[in-house]
This record gives sequence, C-alpha cells and structure tokens, in this order.
Amino acid sequence: MGAVSCAVSRGPPAPVCPMPMPQLPPDDSKPLVAFTPPVNLVPGFLFRVETAGAQVVAFCGGVLDREDAAALVQPELMKLHEAIVAARRESVRLELCDVSYMNSNGIKAFASWFLKAEGSREHSYVIDLVYDPGISWQRWSVGALQVLTPRALRLVPRRR
Repeated sequence: MGAVSCAVSRGPPAPVCPMPMPQLPPDDSKPLVAFTPPVNLVPGFLFRVETAGAQVVAFCGGVLDREDAAALVQPELMKLHEAIVAARRESVRLELCDVSYMNSNGIKAFASWFLKAEGSREHSYVIDLVYDPGISWQRWSVGALQVLTPRALRLVPRRR
C-alpha cells in the first residue's frame, strides 16, 4: 500500500510559541495525521508531531548543530511528508520558535521536506512555518526557504 504507519502522540504538549495559531474546526471526512519520530533522534533537539484539534503540528526545540543533522532528520521528515500526503491533509503547522540554533545541515533537511511538499504531484499541502524573527538564524533562513518553496511554505512570524 505504501502508506506510512503513524501513531498518535498523547503526551504532554510540547513548548509552543506565544499566540498559538487559531484552531481549525474538526473535519471528520479526513483522518488526522500523527507521526511519531524516534525519541532522541538527535540529542539536544526535540522533534515531535502531534494533533492540536483538527490540525497536525510539528514541534521542534533545542539546538540542531551536528554534522550529520541532515542524515538523521531528513528521513523522518520524508516519512512525515508521506503520512501527510496519505492522509490528504491540507496543511501542517511547523513550530520552530523554540529552536535556538540550527546549522546548515539541519536547514538542508527541512529544505528537502519543503521542496518535496512543493513538488508533490500526488497531493499538495501547505506548511505554516511559525518562527521567531528575534532569533537571527530564523530571521535570515526562513525567508530564503520561502522563496524556494512559495506554494508549500507560508511564514508565520511570532515574537516571544
């Protein structure tokens, strides 16, 4: 069948940016996607995917500063992409506000996901990237990512 098997994460909520995005009304016609990446995928970096109401939310936090960041994170992001496509979700929210630093290898992993979403012929969806413009790497990087993937990536600035 090719669908990614996903489990629902029901633990305590991950840290989120102030002023959360408005919740969407429940949509019973489409199943929610909840993808659970491996625990401790990258030490010091939180990556968790949950449902918030009728929306899929990917929370990231900490620091992603390893040379092998792309090799570790990118396969999980591709699995998340496949799960979103299989569930035919229209959007996913990506919370990056709590990521204090991400090196170019980590940014490359996320860029690969955004490019995959941008070019998806099977099903298109939007990634609402919630970021903190007060964090320099986010302020400089997310704009470039949005230029590369204008149909797939929608920037949502939040201040702490």
